[in-house]
Order: sequence, then structure tokens, then C-alpha cells
Amino acid sequence: MKWMLLCASIVATASSGCASAPKPEGTAEQLCRSWKEIGIRKADKLTTETAREIVANNESRPEWCGKIAEARK
Repeated sequence: MKWMLLCASIVATASSGCASAPKPEGTAEQLCRSWKEIGIRKADKLTTETAREIVANNESRPEWCGKIAEARK
């Protein structure tokens, strides 16, 4: 269930700006290693919804990937 929520969250975030975004593949551990925080710059023009998605992405990574790391111990 958690894996499905993780994938859904990433797909929603990744595909929000592009209709042909690639589908994530691999294990949860591989995904966490490659899941980068999204940064913004002062010159970036963001809608409120895009800003919310960036914050959700950045806040989700430690939550999901931290739990995966704990499960491996």
C-alpha cells in the first residue's frame, strides 16, 4: 500500500507539468536514492498549485525514504 502511495505521489508530481512524463521504475530503495529535492529560485514563476506540489514532494522524501531505511535495519 505504501509503495502504491509513493508511486502515485511521484507520478502526480512528475506528470503535473508534462503529459508524457516517464513512469517510475525500480525498487523503492532505488527510487529513494534518485529522488532529489526540488529547488526554486527567486526568478522562478510558480502557480500556487505548483508551489504546493514542490513542497509536498520535498516533505514526502524524508518521510517515505526514512521509513524504507528504518525497515532495512
